Amino acid sequence: MKAKAESAEVPFSPCYAIQFHYRAMRFSSRVKGIPQAMSSPRTIAVSLFLAWLFAFHVAPRADAQQSPAVLKGIQFLRSRAANNQVGETGLIALAMLKAEVPPSDPALAACISKLRSRFVSGGYDPERRGGHDNYEAAVVAMALANLDADSRRVELSAVAQYLVSQQKANGSWDYAARSTGDTSIAQYAILGLWEAENGGATVAPEVWDRAAAWFMSTQSAGGSWNYHRDEGQYNDTISMTAAGVGSLLICQRQLARHRLRSEASNLLTPLSSEPQHTKYDPSTPPAQVQQAIRRGLAWLSANFTTTNSALIG
Repeated sequence: MKAKAESAEVPFSPCYAIQFHYRAMRFSSRVKGIPQAMSSPRTIAVSLFLAWLFAFHVAPRADAQQSPAVLKGIQFLRSRAANNQVGETGLIALAMLKAEVPPSDPALAACISKLRSRFVSGGYDPERRGGHDNYEAAVVAMALANLDADSRRVELSAVAQYLVSQQKANGSWDYAARSTGDTSIAQYAILGLWEAENGGATVAPEVWDRAAAWFMSTQSAGGSWNYHRDEGQYNDTISMTAAGVGSLLICQRQLARHRLRSEASNLLTPLSSEPQHTKYDPSTPPAQVQQAIRRGLAWLSANFTTTNSALIG
């Protein structure tokens, strides 16, 4: 009975959809210092709306590109695909891939080529620094994770390694001048690492464990999150609470691989050739992670709105 209780998880897709939608639509406003011509909010909004629209299909739909709205979105992105920075290029590529545009499409191929140009000497070399590189590396990982496995694995491992190297000692990600953690940056790093590991990269369980502990440490008593828990001017918001809950759900899932492996019987022989995850006992008790997720979902349920911009965040 105990194992059954621990394996029961809060439904994942709805919360991930909420946090992806809110954070994606506000990506340009959080990443400061990008020239306006290279960071059109409309371009980013279209990119992430298309990516979000197709992110939860269990199987590809043959008629995905037949939707007039999708076709118009793709046409718009093609017209804006050139002359963007790497992060925005990654968002455009992700949206086009989710909309089932073939990688051979000239505009998409140019985007993918630009992303891959940042991989040098076996590592990832970001175009931007200072904390913005975390956003950039994460969306590059998300885009490349949607290519075929043979063409993505080396790059995914490199960009995952870069994101891991940027994790702060307390388990968060933040701007270079800060060390206490930024919820927005941290949730993008989590999304990128999740896509990278699901695509074949190796992410040590300690990374997920430290991240889960940090997200739990910055959750309010009521279940919500804000941008910077150490700075009082930031109110708790729907977008950051969705980011916190979604990130904890991802950490929970990735850590479960190792927990289930450690609980498996030695008499059972795996039938698949998938890599075996090492035994790892998280310092963050699974029951506490689950409780934090439920408190966050309860806060979202009680406060959800599409009209109060201050509360949305």
